Amino acid sequence: MKKYIYADKFFLKSSTKGPGYLAIEDGAFGDYMSELSDEERRYEIIDYSGKWIAPGLVDTHIHGFMGHDVMDNDPEGLKIMSEALLSCGVTSFLPTTLTSSK
Repeated sequence: MKKYIYADKFFLKSSTKGPGYLAIEDGAFGDYMSELSDEERRYEIIDYSGKWIAPGLVDTHIHGFMGHDVMDNDPEGLKIMSEALLSCGVTSFLPTTLTSSK
């Protein structure tokens, strides 16, 4: 299924563009377009007016967040960290341990 995201600004591989539309087809991002044709407007348009769209950040070294520590060995704490990191634009992370006594 094809759809489009509309936003004020898109951070693309080598430039920023906007306002405009970003195609999504079968779960994959496609081309950026400043305008849609009448045929393209038949598809679902997700409206993020006033928003900027950027790739998610990857944190490759994190010990904790939101009062939770990777070393706590607490799956619920990792879940809270995962969800809270999204608010900072982090979409994936490497939970990092440290040398510690048992």
